[in-house]
Amino acid sequence: MLRTLLSIIPGVVSLTVMAHSMSVTSYELDETDLTPKYPATKVIDQNGETCALIRIQTKVKGQSFDVGLPGVTKTVDNEHKSLDSDGSLMLSQPRGTHSHSVQAPGYASQEATFTLGVDNVSKNVRLESVMASLNVSCATPGASIFVNDRLKFTADVREGETTVLSGALEKAESVASASGGVGGGTAASSGASTSAGGTLEFNVKGVRFVMVAVQGGTFTMGATPEQGSDVFDWEKPVHKVTLSSCYIGQTEVTQELWTAVMGSNPSWFKGEGANLPVECVSWNDCQEFIEKLNAITGRCFRLPTEAEWEYAARGGNKSRGYKYSGGDDIDAVAWYSDNSGLKTHAVATKSANELGIYDMSGNVWEWCQDWYGGYSSAAQTNPTGPTSGSGRVYRGGSWNDYAKFCRSSFRDYCGASFGNFIFGLRLALSE
Repeated sequence: MLRTLLSIIPGVVSLTVMAHSMSVTSYELDETDLTPKYPATKVIDQNGETCALIRIQTKVKGQSFDVGLPGVTKTVDNEHKSLDSDGSLMLSQPRGTHSHSVQAPGYASQEATFTLGVDNVSKNVRLESVMASLNVSCATPGASIFVNDRLKFTADVREGETTVLSGALEKAESVASASGGVGGGTAASSGASTSAGGTLEFNVKGVRFVMVAVQGGTFTMGATPEQGSDVFDWEKPVHKVTLSSCYIGQTEVTQELWTAVMGSNPSWFKGEGANLPVECVSWNDCQEFIEKLNAITGRCFRLPTEAEWEYAARGGNKSRGYKYSGGDDIDAVAWYSDNSGLKTHAVATKSANELGIYDMSGNVWEWCQDWYGGYSSAAQTNPTGPTSGSGRVYRGGSWNDYAKFCRSSFRDYCGASFGNFIFGLRLALSE
């Protein structure tokens, strides 16, 4: 999968790169003893060796094989082969090692080998995409846009509008705008969507969302001193946790994004803009949403673990030791019972925390991946919670909760099938 890292001069050019993956799913021997499946059509090679009938299947995620795979070609032992309409290839091969490669427009050709008589197992080859769409938003109307120093188009759209380019991106691609000496930026292979300034930007059916890089580190989890007298016993004992780097959603999942993925909006609070957080979702609902989002994007989004959630809420390795996510003044950083008007509010309308993440205190409770369980004082590395339990963890407080429930260390849980107008979610993504 294409990964793209961007370095962009602010206010000039921003990019969104989306790519898809193709995989060759298996090399399968119909008979492991190399006896042809159809004796009446027994195949003997020029050395008198019996050949095995094998099937090589090519699948492209999210595409149908009803009309074949346009542009896809296979080469077996340096001979080009044609595909059946379902993307498969049936052929007879003798004992020994054989090479196999797949070529497809927009994908880097990949080669693998298989040995008949020894490797009587399925094999997988994944093709690396080199195709991407560049969504270029240019703040300078009339600027010329260059890709690899070649003029692509003139940005004759109004400021803030977007023009889409499609083309092969291999290794490093430079993208720049030029209008009276205005500079641009450089894109180099490394992330499935854009990456700039510690964020990944995605666009799903026209809905944009951002994931913030959270650099790994060690922190103290639980009822730390700044949490004061509001703490509960189930926030203890405090313990050291070491986490790997990951990405966390800059905002809670919005109703707009949920609707783009699921086709419907389950929320109770509607009609005040698409940027309201989605609510009335259970932990199980979130798993279904994430599964569909992953099918669309080709990525592996998930809910954050409870430890990842608390680390991000505290500001990660930039933490200043606040009681709430982003500050000690809850009115500045959270929508909660005293200021919400007893309803949700558009995401990112309060101040962000040290990492640039919004609403980790208040607005809606956010499901975590973990089963709920008691804390241990032992140090942990990348904990994922108990292997089973009676409920899933949720964090952060909501528009309907007192301030003490919106603290960074407060935790609670309930059944995975339960969801009402205080429950939402935030995405996570491993590096």
